[in-house]
Amino acid sequence: MGGTYRAGAEVQGARFDGFSQVEVSLAGGDTLTADIVFAAFGRVANLDGIGLDRLELAVNSRGHVEVNERFETNIPGIYAAGDAIGPPALACAAADQGRRAALAAFGLEPPAVTSLVPTGVYTIPEIACVGLSLAQGSPPKRSTWW
Repeated sequence: MGGTYRAGAEVQGARFDGFSQVEVSLAGGDTLTADIVFAAFGRVANLDGIGLDRLELAVNSRGHVEVNERFETNIPGIYAAGDAIGPPALACAAADQGRRAALAAFGLEPPAVTSLVPTGVYTIPEIACVGLSLAQGSPPKRSTWW
């Protein structure tokens, strides 16, 4: 569609001419000129101000709550799922994680983890996948999905 993708590029600055073009200066001296620029900086869990700090939950370096394979935190009886625990940070994954956490909380055994969990991203055009990527070649380990 005529776009340029620059994964991991460090933006030093951007300037809009007020009419039709954006000029982006990248680390290393490159300059890009475009009609439209889309920059994505990742997501972080929004856990500030809800009192989790008083519970002394274990969190990783990115601020995500640490959980075991049953989605239980370091405090027995407290479970976490979805964006709070980090990637993949998708609604379809969070729903599955939440179901598994609820089963574990009630002492029930959730079904085996499978690499065939469908993923959908509601963009234009939509993106969806299930199973292995070409790079994976074999089913991901449980730790790579959660």
